[in-house]
Formats: sequence, C-alpha cells, structure tokens
Amino acid sequence: MYNLGLGFIFLFVAGIVVLRGDENDFLTNHSAFENDNILFWDCRNRNIKDEKRNANIQFFGASRYGKYYELDPGNGSFNFNLEENQLKRLGENWLIELVILPAQKNGNIFSFNNLNLIQKEKSFVLSDWNSKNSTIFKVAALTEPLHLLVNVSNSWIKIFQNGKLTDQVDSSSWNLNSNVQIAKVVVGGGWHGKIYYISIGPSAKKFGSALKRAKSNWQFDTLPDKKLKLIGKLIEVTQVPKIKQISPYQRAIIYNHYELEERFQKIIGTRNIAVAHWCILDNKYVADLPNEAGLNYQLMVEPILDNPQIKRERHFNDLSRFDLKLFYDVSLPKVK
Repeated sequence: MYNLGLGFIFLFVAGIVVLRGDENDFLTNHSAFENDNILFWDCRNRNIKDEKRNANIQFFGASRYGKYYELDPGNGSFNFNLEENQLKRLGENWLIELVILPAQKNGNIFSFNNLNLIQKEKSFVLSDWNSKNSTIFKVAALTEPLHLLVNVSNSWIKIFQNGKLTDQVDSSSWNLNSNVQIAKVVVGGGWHGKIYYISIGPSAKKFGSALKRAKSNWQFDTLPDKKLKLIGKLIEVTQVPKIKQISPYQRAIIYNHYELEERFQKIIGTRNIAVAHWCILDNKYVADLPNEAGLNYQLMVEPILDNPQIKRERHFNDLSRFDLKLFYDVSLPKVK
C-alpha cells in the first residue's frame, strides 16, 4: 500500500481555490480584530497572523471541510471547545454572526449558550435549550450564502438576515441563563448546509461593525461549481487501511481506478480516472465505499485540484497506474 501523508505528491497550486468577494472591505471592519470575541472562524482568512480563529475544533462523524475550508458538517458535526470563563465575558447583551449556506434538508445548524438554530424546510427555528420557547422565520435565500445576525439580551432577541431585521421576540421567559451552560459551540446535526463564518462576542462593540458588514459587499462569491455526475466501472481498488495504521490521524483517503462509460469520456477527455474517496472519518470506517471490481458505480466528483483542503489528510494509493486524471468524491459520506 502506497502511503501518501504530508508529502502529498499531487500539486495544489496556491490560489486555485479562492473566495472572490470584496474581501478587503470585509476585513476593514473584521471581527477578527475585535479582541473581545470568544469565538471567531472565517474560512477565507486562514493565514492572518492576528486572527482569533479558535484552534480547538473537533470533527465528529462524517464532518469535513469544504473546498473553501468552510464547515461542511454533512452527516456529522463540529465542536468548538471554549474556556469556561469565556461565557462570562459575553455579559447580558451578545451577538452571534454567521455566514451560512442553507441546506435542502432539515437539521440542526448551530447550538451555543442554550440557543439552538434549526432549519425546517424553507424556515429557520431559533429556540432555547429545552425548546419551550422558539421563533420561526423564513430563510432569505436557499441557494446562496446569507449573512445572519442573532442579537441576544435578557429582554429581547433580534434576528437580521443580510442586514435587514427579520424577527424580534421577547426573551424574558427564555431559558438563557440556566445552569446547563456548556462552554462549546456545536455546528451540524443531520444538516447538509455549510458555514463560512462564525463570530460570537459581546454586542456593544460588535453590532455596528457586524451590521455594516452585512450591508456591504460581504458576499462569499465562490468559483463556479464543477461537480460532475459520472458512471464508471471499477477497475482497481486501494485497500482500506486499518484504523490503527493511520494514527495519529483520524481520517484517511483512498484512490480507486474507474473506466468511464463512453458518453462521459467525451466530457472528461479521458477513458480512465482515479477518484479519491474518504475511507475513514473520525476513526470510523466510511459506509458503502465502491469495492467490487467490474461493477459500475455512480460518481459525484470534482477535479482534485479544486479541493486543496484534503492535501494534508492521510492518503493511500495502491493503484498500478499513476497517469490517471485525478478527481475527488464530493458525495456526502456516512460512517458505519
């Protein structure tokens, strides 16, 4: 078994995958530099020295980064672990700021400090920790990222989408100050949307700049979608490693060789391709991996060069051919 670790042999050219919005305008009033944040995450600004992006992120189940390093929980979730004393810094008036791509499926989006945000079809539901109190509001857009602000106080909760007030409720009866506060943020839970940006902190210093960002050209203008639906006959399989083999990693990728049906060969420009599949996520084996040579499989893929987020994962390649055009399986994996 050919093991590709940090020395990933496939070249990923810097800048191939970028988020092309008015990033400078966004950063001018960027919450990364508001030092009272208790959590900050921005997928576009991984290399800014002064950013406050929380390093204590944990992947659970089949959660992954997307190709822009956005949070793609899929059939899993992400946890951001905070320090216990950070909750006290929020005070009685605090703000959650998100840039979110809604899903086409219901699920739990976000949980923090006794608040839960859930998607139900074309609406969002915000509730307290035991769901005794809630408010429902329509999603501004299902097919493109939106800017969401949730401003919380002991007397009211205000919700803004793309800078416009969407909902306001009396929060005096909400269970926001219970003794079950947990110092973590959870993203995902059966939800197949994506989150590009998270900022949480006291509202007094954040609200004005957050609202300005929402009303400016903040959009996460992504590159064109290059997903391809293909059908190919499995020719050669890489053996799935044992979980103990990948330690200290908890995730691994294998490569399989496929021969495409003739109608797809014209689209791709070649008859044979190699596809990178997740085989282990969160130290669990991925279910339903193609593994029978000679059978046809439906594939949902993108060019591997459009997915630099996987280059530091643990890679295994047993294939006898190294001249194959490379693709990445972008279908949603499930773990056993």
